[in-house]
Amino acid sequence: MGFLARMGKAPIKSLQVDSMDADLKTGLWNVYLSCFVRKIERYRSYGSSDLDKYLDNLWQEHFKYPLEKRDPDYDQTFEIIQKLYSTYTYLEVYNFIEFHTDWNYRILSSLNVFPFIDECNRVLEREYSGFRVIDKHIVPISNQIEIAEINSAANVGVSLFGAKYKGVNIHLQEAIRKLSDKVQPDYRNSIKEAISAVESICRQLTNENTLGEALKALEKSGVTINPQLKTGFEKFYAYSNNKETGIRHAIVDDPEIPDFDDAKYMLVICSAFINLLIAKSK
Repeated sequence: MGFLARMGKAPIKSLQVDSMDADLKTGLWNVYLSCFVRKIERYRSYGSSDLDKYLDNLWQEHFKYPLEKRDPDYDQTFEIIQKLYSTYTYLEVYNFIEFHTDWNYRILSSLNVFPFIDECNRVLEREYSGFRVIDKHIVPISNQIEIAEINSAANVGVSLFGAKYKGVNIHLQEAIRKLSDKVQPDYRNSIKEAISAVESICRQLTNENTLGEALKALEKSGVTINPQLKTGFEKFYAYSNNKETGIRHAIVDDPEIPDFDDAKYMLVICSAFINLLIAKSK
């Protein structure tokens, strides 16, 4: 982790759903070159190679270019491909990558596509993309509703009416930072911060020190919370307090380590619950 990130001065990267920054675009290009192109045999036997077969297919099936226009010189060809890639929108980049993740049916003896897929997913997670390669297709792992819930809750402490909720803002921003850290993601503590944000909003609304008592106080003050929702969130809170997860307690010998999906899910759920409590309290 770099100095700025350790000091809390690095900008927080949002989940990339309808856009793609330079780091993500370059990362996918590098994976394409190192784990796909450079794994294809380029030795020409009887005038052609596996790389020629691949490029002919790419030219015809993806770019829809006349085959006779393809330069037989590999370097010239990839210079053209790179220039095209540099102009792509995020949707075109994903379309280009997906064309290659679905390469299994195009038989090339020198290529195994699965390491390429694994590396694509590693970069997508590292750069906090809202997409993953699943069953050879690039699919969204989130949606605009989830993003809206996170952004709304994370910014409540900096809005005019919500200045008193600054603690909520601090906890959620830290949860996002730990989840999206490309170098050293901390999913366990991201969950802890998300839960702490809920505790913070409850204390601000009721002056109670524990989540359970805060929920009771909200109900006594006239805030109606569906019993199933209340029970559900109490169970989420119990999950974070379970010593087996090591989220709010010391890590045991064989902990259940949360992953990206666990942390993202808890961030969304906690953000939505915070937004619900604020709306109900008004």
